[in-house]
Amino acid sequence: MSSRPEKEIADRLAGRLAGQDEARLVLHNLNPVDVRSDIEAYMRAELTDISLTDGQWQSIIDRCGSLFIYASTTCRYIKQAHEMETLEVALSVIMSSSSIPIDEGDDNPIDHLYMTILRMAFKPGANQGSKKKIKDILDTVICAMEPMTLSILASVVGLKSGRQVDKLLMPLRSVVNVAKETGLVTTLHASFPDFMLSPNRSGDFYCQPQRRHAIMAEACLGLIDGAQSSFNICALPSSYPLDSEVENLDMRVSKSIPGDLIYACRHWSAHLDHSEHQIALAKLVGRFFSSRLLLWMEIINLTKYMRHGTSIIQTAEKWCGESNAPEELTRLVRDASQFVSVYANHPVSQSTPHIYVSMLPFWPWSRPVSVAYTPRTSGLVQPAGTAIDRRQLALIATWKVSATGVWSFGLSADGTRLAAPTENSIDVYSTTTGESVLSLTDERTRGVLRVTISPDGTRVAFVGNDKIAYLWDITNKGKVSQLLPHGTSGVESIAFCPDGSHVACGMDNGDIYMRELQQQVSSVVLLRGHTDRQGCSSVERANRSAGW
Repeated sequence: MSSRPEKEIADRLAGRLAGQDEARLVLHNLNPVDVRSDIEAYMRAELTDISLTDGQWQSIIDRCGSLFIYASTTCRYIKQAHEMETLEVALSVIMSSSSIPIDEGDDNPIDHLYMTILRMAFKPGANQGSKKKIKDILDTVICAMEPMTLSILASVVGLKSGRQVDKLLMPLRSVVNVAKETGLVTTLHASFPDFMLSPNRSGDFYCQPQRRHAIMAEACLGLIDGAQSSFNICALPSSYPLDSEVENLDMRVSKSIPGDLIYACRHWSAHLDHSEHQIALAKLVGRFFSSRLLLWMEIINLTKYMRHGTSIIQTAEKWCGESNAPEELTRLVRDASQFVSVYANHPVSQSTPHIYVSMLPFWPWSRPVSVAYTPRTSGLVQPAGTAIDRRQLALIATWKVSATGVWSFGLSADGTRLAAPTENSIDVYSTTTGESVLSLTDERTRGVLRVTISPDGTRVAFVGNDKIAYLWDITNKGKVSQLLPHGTSGVESIAFCPDGSHVACGMDNGDIYMRELQQQVSSVVLLRGHTDRQGCSSVERANRSAGW
């Protein structure tokens, strides 16, 4: 006998006496490797007459997860495509999507299954308050940046306890899983979030992501603002030892920083970035930066997440610009971004108390962070003198990328990616961590003369030692191609236009080539009128002219 884990059945099984549970088998709690093996055996038997490559099998089985209903529907879809001689198209669509494609008007068994489960969970006779809580929990699971435990969900949604969340989720156990050992709550398959985020498919149960992210951003900022401690959250006894030298630091962290506060500190700006604009959010963001920034830095550093600290603040900085935040707040956020970046990329970050002992006292007194936080402190060192008055901010970070000189580099529009040549390769670096995230090494990257990166960070254009211009398409399997036809050489400089649609190549004979990138058949336009070699190129925002 088998069944989905409907609430009534699950309750009866959970209430069995000890020793009488031997026959109970919960599919979602089985070893995923075993479930995958069974699904693969089933699918190979169903599709035995259809020839598929190993790569196609791997991709299809990966998308089935632990849902046999997904596997059976996939098999029916492939069989139908095989009979209609559209197999390759069907396989391509399946492998590029986390849900099974269904034509308009077709019967989608998975959608029907999801709708049946949701209608049962939200049946008309149920208590309205409970239904709202269940919907809040479900939408939060869908929009979470990482899986939450029951207790974290309770805090973010505003419920009493993880136990209450667990009980409210009982009607949804067919689509949402609660791991027995960790308490982590996840959807059972990637097709369910797809369903919930599609208003045409989920109807009245649609999860409105912008609204939910706004609610979650508000909850996260509220958790940070409501933290019991506002200074030295782990009661570190001294600023002298490094964090790694503090006795029982992990125990202090787990005791003083709960999981909901950790989640809030890591993801508040990501939820903010995905949210709809609300005046209330701007006020909460302002309160965070004016009163909770240093505490947040403590938590991020003590939980070993500081390498992401700069990007978290940069995301908030971007949000302030897009939402027309007050100028005073924008200045504070911009200064906070520098403050966090300097700390994160400096050895001083190895000791959390030095946020207060070193960073704050030595930050220029006129800067917004100092204005906001210095009056709240006492007993800190107060550096003074001519050297302090005349100083300038130090470099945010210094990275050694090559043993030889670096004559050219490129920065993406959002400042998160930097492309630079090394001795025999081109590397793309994360500006947050200084680590190389992508690298290209072949005969064309030896002795690179010029390099630039597209505004969105998806393409790198460079001039090789042979003075031929190349394009490295990071998103297209790292494909490298020549920018100009017939191996045209003599390129001295290279630049993307602001929207990334064109690349300008300045030649040693004074000509400029404009290569269009976004059409299926790219075009190259030759511009004449300059007699000197093109040592430097730039393209105006309107894409109407090139300068050198």
